[in-house]
Amino acid sequence: VFVLMRAPDLAMTQLVIETITTILFLLVFYHLPNVRRDKVHVGKEAVKLSIALLMSLFVVTFVIIAQQEQAFNKISSFYEHSDKLAGSKNIVNAILGEFRALDTMLEGIVIMIVGLGIYSLIKFKIRKGDSDARK
Repeated sequence: VFVLMRAPDLAMTQLVIETITTILFLLVFYHLPNVRRDKVHVGKEAVKLSIALLMSLFVVTFVIIAQQEQAFNKISSFYEHSDKLAGSKNIVNAILGEFRALDTMLEGIVIMIVGLGIYSLIKFKIRKGDSDARK
């Protein structure tokens, strides 16, 4: 698909982001502690279930109401002419390179910060395990 649309940069971006995200998820799942649940309280579970059902009903109602109204102008014409506005031959490159470049950069920064946080938690766990073993 990326070859047909002449967007190899988009293919590389998607490949790198998905690979990094998958590796981070696997690392987090590998280092999660085994947590056992205590006794299940039926009353607490019923309250949680009722809150979840009420919130689901609220969200569905909100979505149905929001679909009924035309609050904003449609932006499809903007995207139809985005390649001319950006001076690009490919609409995908125009949108990613010109209009979403800052957003894409900030997404990468967020993923790097999350990776550093996970790395520091793993190192903290290893150090804590070493100090517990010495006692």
